[in-house]
Amino acid sequence: MKRGEIVRALELAYTTESLVWVRRGCDTRPWRGFVVSASDTLVLLQVLNAGTMRLNGYTAIRIKDIEECIEDETFAPIALKLLGERPKPQPDLLLVDMPGLLSSVGAHFPLLEVFQERTGGSFQIGRVVGFGKKKVHFQAVSRGAEWGDIQKFSCSAVTRVDFGDGYDEALWLVARRQPRNLPERKKNA
Repeated sequence: MKRGEIVRALELAYTTESLVWVRRGCDTRPWRGFVVSASDTLVLLQVLNAGTMRLNGYTAIRIKDIEECIEDETFAPIALKLLGERPKPQPDLLLVDMPGLLSSVGAHFPLLEVFQERTGGSFQIGRVVGFGKKKVHFQAVSRGAEWGDIQKFSCSAVTRVDFGDGYDEALWLVARRQPRNLPERKKNA
């Protein structure tokens, strides 16, 4: 699909609250969810967990990475309505650019997953602890719920941000009880 077609498909999905499949070249499987917000550069999907037929968290992806957006023509949209599952917008998130997104997600959700798929496919779960010139300062948390050192990476390298799902919520319940190993502030003499 061409970029204009993708943008129109995303806009239509948003206005009609249609369940869609979104495919990117770097994914092994397409995303399935509802478009709950979009800007010129980013789109926010509320993701469908097909195994439970429940909406479970959000993913924000760059529009320039999307190769296809099509409406879901399976039984799922009807089933979701019957189950009472409706998309929930996140109006306080800033989708203007990646620093705005990271900052606002970090302010409203305790943990987020940050993906750098174009530069080695790395991803980390943790918290935004600050910003520098074009860099985000991020403290990762391990699968064992232990806090790591603060890392800095380029906002432009971030291709996707996930948050608000059951895994992140469960990890936060354990991680918030652990010391965060933040660097001590220098005392004035």
